[in-house]
Amino acid sequence: SIDNAEDRDKFSAMLDRIGVDQPQWSALTSMDDINAFIDKTQEFVTGTVRVKLFKGSVTIVGRKSPVSLYDTGLATYSKDTVDTFDHKAAMGFIYVWGLPDQTAARAHTPEKKQ
Repeated sequence: SIDNAEDRDKFSAMLDRIGVDQPQWSALTSMDDINAFIDKTQEFVTGTVRVKLFKGSVTIVGRKSPVSLYDTGLATYSKDTVDTFDHKAAMGFIYVWGLPDQTAARAHTPEKKQ
């Protein structure tokens, strides 16, 4: 029931019963717990972000971090970098990404009458 999904303890117990592994978790019951959680989860959030402000909108125009996951070797749109991206992987990604559309098309297309 929805009650099981909304109550973290009930939901966790249900997952334990059916053998689904879960990440370690605990309820945050004090401000110290909340601050410790934030400090741990934001450990690698650092750097600078450049933004452009124009008529009430904000556009990110640059970002830099000493612990960035960005890899210039995967930036295949640049002529100045060595292309390390396996383009064959894109075919699988495109296929998987398109599955919901294929399923919807089949579900909403009436069968041809013979």
